[in-house]
Amino acid sequence: MTVDYRETLVTYLNSQSTAEAAKALNISKQTLAARVKFLRKAGVKVPKKTGRVSLSPLDVSQFNSLIHKWQKDQA
Repeated sequence: MTVDYRETLVTYLNSQSTAEAAKALNISKQTLAARVKFLRKAGVKVPKKTGRVSLSPLDVSQFNSLIHKWQKDQA
């Protein structure tokens, strides 16, 4: 079986996390990690995934509104 490193890289770059990328590629996270390591060793500057999802300013505003409402209800 031949590994398609181009597909691996594109899927990895377009995913929010390594788990999401591995699932999309139908491989284990360990297999994905090995492929990414191979690419890095070859000189490809593959960015690291933190697995963290960023919150949009709208999300932050909504969460702060929920907290403010909760605090008001507690008083």
